[in-house]
Amino acid sequence: MSVRRISSSLKQENLKVSCKIRVISSMDSPSSLPNRPPPLSVNMIEKITNIAHLRVLEKKYDDFLDKNIQILMLYNVVEDYLEIRDALTIRISKLKRENNLRFYNYRYYLES
Repeated sequence: MSVRRISSSLKQENLKVSCKIRVISSMDSPSSLPNRPPPLSVNMIEKITNIAHLRVLEKKYDDFLDKNIQILMLYNVVEDYLEIRDALTIRISKLKRENNLRFYNYRYYLES
């Protein structure tokens, strides 16, 4: 009798696992997720100089990560999206510093 209980519990566990696998495999890849931000590389980000455009991209990646973090973890691509979002943040900060430096130098030369 205990063998039947064990086998029935194993069948139930297998059923649960197979259902989860079907749900995950029904999605082809993270590219099929809704509201996916445009694919970027770190090299492309370094070429963009428009701070407003970079902020929009950063917001899109941030929202996408907030909504789909668990699915991205299942596909082992969450690090890629985090890397792109971090590169966007760093690029925005770098451009702001360059603009502030330009402004400071311009003011300094005007006062001289």
